[in-house]
Amino acid sequence: MGAPVGDDNYVRAFMDNKADQVVRQISKTLDSLRSRSLQSLHSLPHHCLTPRADHWLQLLPPRLSHQFGAAVDVALENLFRVCHTDTVFDEALLRRRVRLPIRKNGVGIRT
Repeated sequence: MGAPVGDDNYVRAFMDNKADQVVRQISKTLDSLRSRSLQSLHSLPHHCLTPRADHWLQLLPPRLSHQFGAAVDVALENLFRVCHTDTVFDEALLRRRVRLPIRKNGVGIRT
């Protein structure tokens, strides 16, 4: 679970593999819960899935983790489109509001 050490190409390949793993986990969660419980589908990313991504994002500088973060963001956005109306990410104001913490009247999506 430590940071990958090596040249930039190795680190990027390692992070691409990790991005695939995290995105697969998000997709699997979406497939499992979409027809059972939208409330659970909304809360699992906050408590279980984004901390996995956060771990890897904290280990590396942005130039090496940007692609990883972008891939995870797309997967999480797709998940939240299922939980909420499909247009919630289409308007800039709503997109900002959705990403606000709950204490600031947002939805608390941390992507």
